[in-house]
This record gives sequence, C-alpha cells and structure tokens, in this order.
Amino acid sequence: RDLGVALNGLAMVVRARDPEEAWKLYRRTYDLIVRTHRQENGDAGIVLANIGSLQIRVRRYEEAKESLERALPVVSKFHGATDHRVGGIAGNLAIVHKELGNYERALELSRRDLDISTRVLGPDHPAIGAIWLNMARIVTRLGQQEQALEQVETALKIFRSRFGAAHPLVITTQNSRAQFLLRLRRPEEARVVWTGLLGLSPESVDGQKALLTSR
Repeated sequence: RDLGVALNGLAMVVRARDPEEAWKLYRRTYDLIVRTHRQENGDAGIVLANIGSLQIRVRRYEEAKESLERALPVVSKFHGATDHRVGGIAGNLAIVHKELGNYERALELSRRDLDISTRVLGPDHPAIGAIWLNMARIVTRLGQQEQALEQVETALKIFRSRFGAAHPLVITTQNSRAQFLLRLRRPEEARVVWTGLLGLSPESVDGQKALLTSR
C-alpha cells in the first residue's frame, strides 16, 4: 500500500512535464493495488480517475472516457456516492462527453459534479465557479444561450469576489461572457464588457494573455 501511494504521488509530480512517464507510474500503481487486493477497490478507482484526467490533458478523449466510466462506480461504491472525488470524476467525464459531442450526458454529469461539490465546498468556492463555467460551455451547444450566459455570470461573480478584477480567471470569464452576449446578438453589451477590461494591468503572464484576447 505504501509503495502504491508513493508511485501515485510521483505520477502527480511528473505529469505536467512528462505525461507518458506519469501514465506508466499510474499503471504500475493500479496493477499493484489490484494484485494486492485481488480486486478493484476504492484506491484503484482513484488511480483510474487519475489516468483519465491525464488522458484528458493529452486529448485522448475516448481512452479517458473508458478510464473514467470505470472509475466512477468503483469510487462511488467504496467512498460513497457524495464523496468529493465522485464529483471530480463526474466533472472530468462531463468534459470528455462534451468533447465527444455527447452534450446531454455531459450536462447530466456536470450537474452531478455541481451538486456534490457545492455540498462539500460551499457555493462560493472557486471550484464551483469552474463547474458553472464548464456547464455554460455545454448548454450553449444545446442551444440554451440565455441559460449559458446566466451560468457564466454566476461563475464570474464567484471568481471576482475571490480574486479581484485583474485575475486571469476573471478576465478569461469576462471574455466568455462577452462571447455569449455576441451569440445572443447583443454586441453593444459585449463591447462594454471588453472595453471595461482594457484599463486593467494584470501582473501574471496568463492575465496578460487573457487581456490580449479581449483586445
């Protein structure tokens, strides 16, 4: 068990710079857990979820779907249906289904993530804002533009209260808000949003990139 924890932790460390090495470490961890316990248990499910998250990162969505669909019932069974990790897996699976064009399934999973994560973290946590933002990107594909705009504005309210106006996440969300306004044929309102961002002076590179998008 200790070796499995160490391998999983090492995979988390190297995944950003070497996804292939991280994948090998996750597979070793998974095989070790299953061999030790002679079945998929909660720890194995979490490792599968980590593999799925990594596959999303490298855009291997079909493989990610398989990993996460296997992980979700296992983690739910061993850790409980309302465990925060179940919410996270559902959220990642929602991203996968959105990328694969399965928008109804993506929305169902995103709502599950929102329900669990709100109970665990509270309604004003930045992670909840990220869920609202992802949900908006799903419902707009279903033609629900007004609802998408409302969800983006909910995310924006959370991010702005936590980080301030010049944070890259706030600027990025403002960009999304303006784009949704354009889809609703409200160009003057979109122009006001973008113009209002031009006076900001973000310090981070990500913030400056987001501001360039606004320009």
